[in-house]
Amino acid sequence: MDQDKVVPQPISPNPTQQPPAPQPIVIHKRNNAPLVGAIVFLAIVIAATAIFFGMQNKDTQTTLAPSPTTIPTEIPTPTTVIAAPNQIVFTSPKMQDLAFAQYIVSYPQDWVKEEKKDELTNTLTLTKNGNEIEIHQGPMGGNQCIFEGEVPDGPANDYRTSEFVELKAGEITLRRLVSASGTGGKTAYSLCSNSTTSATSFGIPTVFGVITYSITSPSEEALNEMDAILTTLKIVPKPPK
Repeated sequence: MDQDKVVPQPISPNPTQQPPAPQPIVIHKRNNAPLVGAIVFLAIVIAATAIFFGMQNKDTQTTLAPSPTTIPTEIPTPTTVIAAPNQIVFTSPKMQDLAFAQYIVSYPQDWVKEEKKDELTNTLTLTKNGNEIEIHQGPMGGNQCIFEGEVPDGPANDYRTSEFVELKAGEITLRRLVSASGTGGKTAYSLCSNSTTSATSFGIPTVFGVITYSITSPSEEALNEMDAILTTLKIVPKPPK
């Protein structure tokens, strides 16, 4: 008798048995909040430090190293005089070794100019109708002109009771007085001036030299014309060294 072969039967899956569910993938995230906070804090500290040192540096520069202030140096410029209509301009030479100022003066064309000069002196004479204006520079001494107060010791002319006419020649004040030295029937006038360093101290000669008038027939018109010429006097600035 043939042996029965046992043929294994396929095992039918259990319809009620479910395949195992796939395991969910779990992604573990690192908490970066502390790191971000640290970075932000560090940035704030760096910024605050930079601002602090910047302010300190600014204060230090302001206190210890202020910006230098440039003070312009005034350089004298030559005086340029444009002659008015019917006027002539005269510029005196600069006399060496004399304290008198080099000057400029203008005068009407109907006045006659005469100039005499040598190594030590220079004399300008302006003449019209016998009336003369003379400006003389040369080696000489000087006197104070006293118009008020006490007469000091030393060379001085007492003009405290004398009448005078005051003229302005730029920054220089001239005072004209009748002089007792008139000759040839003419009336003479002398002039005092203040100095370039004092507005109240007067003396003869003036800063321009010895100035005198000589008038044949004194009149207000003649004196006004001569005074007008003197008011054009200007000191020529010294050239820069």
